[in-house]
Amino acid sequence: MNEELEFLDLGNIDLEEVYRKIGKFHFPVVTVGDNVLYFNKYLFKHFGDMNYIRFYTSPEYIILEPLSEKKMNSFAVHRRDDYGYGNTIIPAELKEKKLAKGFYKAYKCSKGIAFKRYEPITEEAS
Repeated sequence: MNEELEFLDLGNIDLEEVYRKIGKFHFPVVTVGDNVLYFNKYLFKHFGDMNYIRFYTSPEYIILEPLSEKKMNSFAVHRRDDYGYGNTIIPAELKEKKLAKGFYKAYKCSKGIAFKRYEPITEEAS
């Protein structure tokens, strides 16, 4: 078998470049994974220098309260400032509430940031 690459003449066919997407959504989004919540760059810029987060729930919403210092029932936010995003673990108690994996649009609220717990978004909605 010949190990050299054979030349393929593409002629005058039209080529379409495949672009690298920086993110799926161009607005603030929380991504719920198996064990981690991710905050995209559009949401994470609202965290400022906050390094901890506290969670609250209601029948319709998950609320995230960004904190500048560790407090009772707070969780560390792992910052990726070089990429502009952050993440934190999903607390066991929140997992017990059957939070579905997916993407959720984030909203500003009086406590900090909220997302609708039963309304994941799809790429078609972006």
